[in-house]
Amino acid sequence: MAGYGKYRAAVISKAEYDSEGVGYSTVMEDFPVILGPLAVYDQVDILMKPWGRDPATGLPLFVNEAGVDRWTGTVSQDGVNSSSAYATPTVDTIPAACILIVQVTAASVLAAIDNAAKHFVLGVENPDINGDELPAGLLPYDFDAPIPAPRWAELRAGLIALEVEADILDNWYSNHPDATPRDFGEAFKEFIS
Repeated sequence: MAGYGKYRAAVISKAEYDSEGVGYSTVMEDFPVILGPLAVYDQVDILMKPWGRDPATGLPLFVNEAGVDRWTGTVSQDGVNSSSAYATPTVDTIPAACILIVQVTAASVLAAIDNAAKHFVLGVENPDINGDELPAGLLPYDFDAPIPAPRWAELRAGLIALEVEADILDNWYSNHPDATPRDFGEAFKEFIS
């Protein structure tokens, strides 16, 4: 996934439909990244490169014509930088939900997505994009760790709001007590396909 960001996560969204009946998510429109002005970039290890990306943020570096001064972008509003569909429903699918992989510029964006009415975070990759471990607040979202019971209750409520039958969810969870968000994402993909 190209771009810049801090965390990569799987998100389940209430689907909107295009003119051909294919489902999509509005998460990028609902949580946009807004770039700010360029800032002078003077990190020594990049000075020998004529262009590239800031290793800390992934933002592009720019060079003036003389090849001396370098600038990098700044983020004035954190948000979803990129997304790619993992599973999309057709217009007759119930639930009308899709799974996508997003890249966000800050953990606060994940919290905002999780609190939105039509989106919620399924799991977050650990380590994060920059190779750091997840902060304690994101550990219940670890994509490859078993889903803790309180987090499952939140996921269950979000899925029921998307018209998934409670009995189906309860049966799946009781048969997969050590399931990870990745496991659930795979099962959900099959369910809506």
